[in-house]
Amino acid sequence: MNAFPTFRENRFLHIVLAAYALIWIGTAINPRDWLTWILENILVFVFVGIFLATYRRFAFSNLSYLFIALFLSLHAVGTNTGYAQSPIGDWLREILDLQRNPYDRLIHFGFGLLLAYPCRELLLRTGGLDNRGASWSAVALITAASVCFEVVESIIAEIVSPGTGPAWLGAQGDEWDMQFDIAVALAGATVAMLIASRRAGVAAILMVQLRQRAPVRGGRPENQKPFRTRRLLQVLCVAYALVWIIAAIEPLDRSDWLLENILVFVSVPVLSLTYRRFPLSDISSVLIFLFLVMHAVGAHYTYAEVPLGYWLKETFELQRNHFDRIAHFSFGIMAYPVQEIFLGLTGARGYWRFILPASLIVALSGFFEIVEAVIAMLVNPELGAAYLGLQGDVWDAQKDMALAILGAVLVVTLQLLHSGPSGAKGAGGARM
Repeated sequence: MNAFPTFRENRFLHIVLAAYALIWIGTAINPRDWLTWILENILVFVFVGIFLATYRRFAFSNLSYLFIALFLSLHAVGTNTGYAQSPIGDWLREILDLQRNPYDRLIHFGFGLLLAYPCRELLLRTGGLDNRGASWSAVALITAASVCFEVVESIIAEIVSPGTGPAWLGAQGDEWDMQFDIAVALAGATVAMLIASRRAGVAAILMVQLRQRAPVRGGRPENQKPFRTRRLLQVLCVAYALVWIIAAIEPLDRSDWLLENILVFVSVPVLSLTYRRFPLSDISSVLIFLFLVMHAVGAHYTYAEVPLGYWLKETFELQRNHFDRIAHFSFGIMAYPVQEIFLGLTGARGYWRFILPASLIVALSGFFEIVEAVIAMLVNPELGAAYLGLQGDVWDAQKDMALAILGAVLVVTLQLLHSGPSGAKGAGGARM
């Protein structure tokens, strides 16, 4: 591991900090909206403080600090003028003949492009991952962070300016603003990791060399049993097949049923083909079964029309059918089976073996919202967001993602409590 200079010795870092400090001070003078400026800078104060306080224990490379400073500088400019009113964005709109000020898109893209590299460096040095694992785990972390940020923004918007909805956040009339923000962050992180991967082609980068991977580490004994001896798994497979067949008979909307089942057509064959290399525990098998059954029911009725959801609505006097919320929470709990597969692929260590699978689930939750938005724009552009069954809730996507986050956090918390300090040994890495 390379030795890093102390903070006093690192002249490059002094220059980067000084340059950012000047930009930050300049943009702190007479911002367009003081309340927005304060809210936007809370995370800046927290993260800069963490970087300085932990420098002696973990120092990033100078390149990572440069990328971080560049992103924070772009962010500082946006907090001064407002993202939707940025002069740079107005200039880009005129030059490129765009329909909106794109400065917020630039910031979200920069979030992925500039911060994925520091995330990768952190994972390489503390997570026990190889280059490929660290690169794509960094993409998941960035996407998950973008999802969490969108959820937090929606909560703040309702507290500070209730009733104005996405307009207060500078959505500029774009009903898919949140989905676009996550998409460009994902794109930025992907571009950064493609560059950092040092691979000649995308196909070589994405290829997972299963033959070189060890079996799942720390698995329970029942995981290693052949399928013919695992009675519970056999029962679950037969039961799900029956449920799926019944749910496939005369669904409420056949086109919606087909779209919803793309996930099934992909995931079930993958789980079947990889069973011998990545056998899952009985707990994971039950969790996957329950989620897939719930998904089959939702696909049959469409999530907004499931009778169980209406029963819950009437019983608890709710304002909407909440079956889709239950499904999104259940998706978050899939962090448990994902962890078993993830460890077999990467051999992550310390706290990362819990955090990264949960981040992947949260990132996938955001990715599904992007896919849903694309499908809605292609299938029924006139109805827009209403096509997805939002039931009149402007924050529907954010609440869906929030419940997935809650489910993933619950899994991580229970795992950490069960594992104790020894289960997270090695987190944070050695002293630099």
